[in-house]
Parts: sequence; structure tokens; C-alpha cells
Amino acid sequence: MRVRQLQTFLREQKIARTSDLALCRGMRIGIDAIYFFRSLKGVTDPLSDASNSLSPGFFASVDEQLQAMDRLQIQPLFVFQGMQPRSHLLLSVQMMGFAMHEAWALYNRGDRQAAITKFGQGPYKEFSESSIQLLINYLKSNGREVVRAPYFATSQLSYFVQESLVDAIVGPPSVLLFNVPRTIIALDFVRNTFEWLELDEILSRFEMDKEQLVDACLLAGTEHCVTYPLLPQAFNFSNVIDCIKQAPVIKYLSQLPTRDGLAEYVDGYCVAKSLVMYPLVMTINGDVAPLFRRLALPNDYYKIVGGRLPRNLYYLMCEGLVSVQIPFALALNEWMDEPNPHADSLEYRDLLQDVREYQCRAIGLVVLKLDKTYHNRHIRFPGQVTLKGPTPHLKNGVVMIPNTCPARIWTFTSDELNAELNRQKCNNVDVSMLLRWHFTEKMPKPLVPTHQLMAQQELDPKTLGAKVYMMLLDNMGYFTRELGPTAFGKVLANTQMSNVGLVVLELLKFGLFTGDPLEPPLDVSHASELYQTTPQDPQEALDFKAINLVARLSSLCPMEHLDTMTWRGMVDFDIACFNAIVRCLSRSINYLAEGCLAYLVLGYITRMELIPTPVMPLYSETDAFMGVVVKALLNESAPTQRQLLDSLAVKFPNCLHLQKDLNNLANFWQQLSSLVGALHDLVGLGETMEKFRRGTKILKTALEKAGVKADAL
Repeated sequence: MRVRQLQTFLREQKIARTSDLALCRGMRIGIDAIYFFRSLKGVTDPLSDASNSLSPGFFASVDEQLQAMDRLQIQPLFVFQGMQPRSHLLLSVQMMGFAMHEAWALYNRGDRQAAITKFGQGPYKEFSESSIQLLINYLKSNGREVVRAPYFATSQLSYFVQESLVDAIVGPPSVLLFNVPRTIIALDFVRNTFEWLELDEILSRFEMDKEQLVDACLLAGTEHCVTYPLLPQAFNFSNVIDCIKQAPVIKYLSQLPTRDGLAEYVDGYCVAKSLVMYPLVMTINGDVAPLFRRLALPNDYYKIVGGRLPRNLYYLMCEGLVSVQIPFALALNEWMDEPNPHADSLEYRDLLQDVREYQCRAIGLVVLKLDKTYHNRHIRFPGQVTLKGPTPHLKNGVVMIPNTCPARIWTFTSDELNAELNRQKCNNVDVSMLLRWHFTEKMPKPLVPTHQLMAQQELDPKTLGAKVYMMLLDNMGYFTRELGPTAFGKVLANTQMSNVGLVVLELLKFGLFTGDPLEPPLDVSHASELYQTTPQDPQEALDFKAINLVARLSSLCPMEHLDTMTWRGMVDFDIACFNAIVRCLSRSINYLAEGCLAYLVLGYITRMELIPTPVMPLYSETDAFMGVVVKALLNESAPTQRQLLDSLAVKFPNCLHLQKDLNNLANFWQQLSSLVGALHDLVGLGETMEKFRRGTKILKTALEKAGVKADAL
């Protein structure tokens, strides 16, 4: 929970103390992971965030902090936030979306610095679920202790302090609202200092009690209740302190001018107050229970946090193996979409509706292992505004029940899997390798599982990962009913692109493998400045769409030779919109993979330790800057190779070895051309293939001009 301007105010009042970091040597410290990493410059980079891309300095920044902790022998326990009630509209990233489009308009007008400043503004900007999953798995792969709280990270940290499981905690000042006596609010490994706050000192300085401090924070505003409407526009936290010391909250509630305003504000206030008064945490014995055991939960508390879930499902979420969206949907009967991207499009919003099938099936796979009362739950999926059709209209929220069609599981053993890996001379299990094995008809056929069959399955991490992949492909429609190969399955089996190839085929399936201009949603500001229009001349239109297609697809090829600073090169709105589409599609596939994993392990708790960290998530975020580099290359008019490379070096100073990255792109494009060509031979791609071939020809010419060998294209 974040409180408006609380941290700034406490620093201004010099209540935040500074001490030598050596005092923390050897300590076990609980860390609010999102709060901590969000403050790191390399992790949250304005231009990378705007481009819907991972920052070039993401891993370097995380590693730097981990190494600094190791030097002081600090043992961190990273706690990530879990399920949270939906934020209020005024503090949500939906409002941030309007600011982001204004920032893009500034960028397109040439005011780069003002745009970067606006991109970086966002005290309520959230990490995406993809970023959270990436951090969880990266920290785990580095041997760090990670826990995902069932609800608030701050209340979970308070529980760890209460149980003496940590020596200190790092978190926002709001953690003090959960009866923590003191908290560290900042670690500075450069100056070897840390800032910390003490609850008693705050209460003493302002002559308040704990209850008054809570009410002051709620009047100031959190993500669950807006700032008290009658406070001065030039807000300062001292305003709410003065208010609370003069009169109780009930007086200020009665001063609201309209009944509607009163009801809306009181509702938000009560939700936020309940979350502070009755926080839920994961206990050391694996139960989810109130932090303050002496207080009985209100009878209608479930309306805020949802119903109680099975213990094993909480466990999967707390281990970071299942995203919060699936348990959130089962607890509150509502699917929680990720925040709007920083570059929005109508195609993105339509895709949100198109992938409901995958999300519904992911929920269905989980509920198949739960009590039958979950099978007919009505899950509400939010609607979106769409311009497709004769007039703009709002797509109403869709209510669906989980897709509980019978699942099939594969029965191959670890010995059979290893024998096939040796036959194919593969080191790793991936979707293409498994499809090749399946289509030889030597893979044991899947069966509809029974309790006895599931109990007899002996799984090692590699075999478990392989069975998750096969269930995923089955649920995505890559096999016929008779388990024969579909056209998509055939081409994916014969490519080296594996997971990236799966995304390419899904883009084709949903009609997003295109260079046509993206359409603006109804509620996007500055649309005329941001969205492209097709040239009138037929040949120019073909080249325009071909270049768009090449640039967008190039974003799927990560750049390997970037410095570890924040992104300092050009960005492009169209590429950013496409990156948002790819991120949405990848996350939906991840949800389905998580459903498959949960299906295989729920009810068999001994299998939890077998789950290999790299298997989940199937797709992790990467940098997506190759697309904007390629777009600049294709539109570059420099006459010589040297001038061309010099021009690109000025536009993209992060690129340390641009020609090496372009060589990687040439290899990537060769594999992509083989995959698309094979699918065209089977089903015919018509005009899409014409644009792709034209784009390949333009790309080949540009790569050769840059000194990159592209004969195979």
C-alpha cells in the first residue's frame, strides 16, 4: 500500500534517520521487492517502459544490488506483492495511459527531454506481471530466497518481523501501519548508508496515536481510496495531519457536498481501512490467516479480498509458479487484466478479448483439481471499447465459466525422453523437439487421467517440463482430435525457432502478422499525431506495409550487444504498440502453461520440489529494441556503409556492436522465412506472404549496405 507524499513529507521533516550500512552486516533482511527494485534506475527506465521493452540495464542493476548485499553478508528475503483489490480509477495506470500518450506526442514533436520526463512520471506506475515473474525467477536462479505474499507484501513483512524470521525490513513508510516498530526505507550501497523510520518517533513528533496516523494516511490517499476531495489542491501531507488532529474522520465525511460523492469516498475509505485493520498473511505452517489474530474478520470481508482458496493453490502462487490472475479470478470471480500498455492500439484491445479462450482454459485446468463448487464459477472478464464495425461501441464484460473439458496427459517416462533427446541430438527440451518426437508416432499416446494414473506418474524436473509443454500445445490446438499434426504443428516441429516460432504462429492465427497501420482506440488522445496512415500510391503503400512488418517482427530478435545503461536511443510508437501486443500474447500463453503445470502438481504436494525454475514462465521479457533499429536502418538514406553505420551509432548509442546484432538478425530472419514459407506452402498466406517477401527483399538490401552477409535471405 502506497500513501500519497508520506515518504517525501517525512524526509522533509527530517524524521527519516540515516545510519551506517555496516550496522546491517550479517543481518537477514526482509525486502518489499517491488518497492525496492522500482527505485533502481536500470530496472525502471522511462524509454524502455514506454517501448514495452525490458531495460538494457535490468539484470546488471539487479546483480549490482545482490553483489553489494553479499559484500555485507546481508541475507535478503525478497517478498513480492500478491493479490490486491483493484486500485481506484484516479490512481490507476488507466490514468497513466492518458499521460503516456501525451508523452508520445511530445516525443513525435521533437521534444525528447520533455517526453522522457513525462514518461518517467508515475508514482503509481506498476510493474507488469511479466516483470514480476521475470524478477522472481531471476532471483531464484541466483539462489536467493523469494516469497510471493498472498496479498500485501507489507503485511507479510510485518508477519515475518512478528515471528522473528527477519532482523529488519526494507519497505515503504506505510509498512508502519501494520504495527512494525521501524522500517528501512532506502539502502544506498554507494554511500554505505541506509535511511530508516521509527513509528514511535513519528507519533511523538506529530502528537498522534496510531489510529490517527492510519486515518491521516487514508485521507491523503492510497491506491485503494482517493485523496479526501475537500483538501487544498496544493496538497501537502501536513494538511491531513492538521485535519485529523482537529476532528475525527466522521466529521470530514459528513462535509462532502453530494450523496453520490459521499458514498463513493466512504466506500473507498472503508476498503482501505479494512485492508489495514485485517491484513491476511501466509503463516509458517502454510495457512492464510489474519495478521492480527485477536481481531475477527468482518462477515463481508470476502467482498474485498475474495473467498478463501485451497491451501495448495496459495502455495503455488507464493512460490511464484502461478500468476496472481488465476487465483484472483477464483477468489473474486473476476479476471484482472494487466495494466494498459504505454502504447495502446485497437488491435491490442481486441486481442485482450481474443485470448479469453486461453485464460478461461487456464482457469479450467486449475479447477479440475479443485472442489466441484469451483467448476461452475461465473468469471467476469472486463470489456473494452472497440471501433470495429459500423460505429464505435463498448464491448460489455463477458461472463464465462471455466473451461473444464477433459485434459489429456502424456505418459512418457524420463528414460524415454532422454532417449529421444539423444536421438535428435538435442541438449534441451523445447516445443519443437517434442513435436518432432510426437509426429514420429513413437511418443506414447496421452491418456485421460485418473487418480491412479496421476499418482503413478514419476516425474523428474525435465520430464515435468516436457509434459507441461505437451499439454500446452494440446490446449492451444496444435494437434487434431486424433492427435495428428495440424499445419501449425508441422511447421513448428521443423523449425529451430521453438518458443519464438510459437509466438509468430499465434500472431498469424490472430491476424496480427501484418504491416498495416494500427488503429487508435476511441479514448486515446493525440491519435492524429501518433498513428500512421497508409500512402495513396500502391507501390509506396506496399513498401510502407512491408517495412512496418519487418520492423515489428524484428522486435522478436533480442539485441545481445547493448551497454548496461538505460536506453538512450530512438523509440517508435508503432513498434511500442506491437511490443504490447506480443507481451499480451506471451502472457496469455504463460497463463495457459501455468494452468497445465498446476493441473499436474495440484494434489500431489511432493511434486512441488521437482518444478524446475527455468520452465516457468515459458516466456520472459527481453529487450525489444531491434525493431526500432531495423526501422531506422530501412529508412536510412546514407550513401556509404561508413556513413550508414555512423548515422545509426548516433541514433542508437547503446548498441556496442551493431553489425554483430544485425548478423544475428539475418540468421533470425532466415529461420523466420523458412517457417513462414513452410506454412504458406501448406495453407497459403495470400497477400500476407506478398508483403513478407517484399519486406525480406528490402531488409536484404539494407543489411548488405550495412556490411552484413545476407545471401541466404
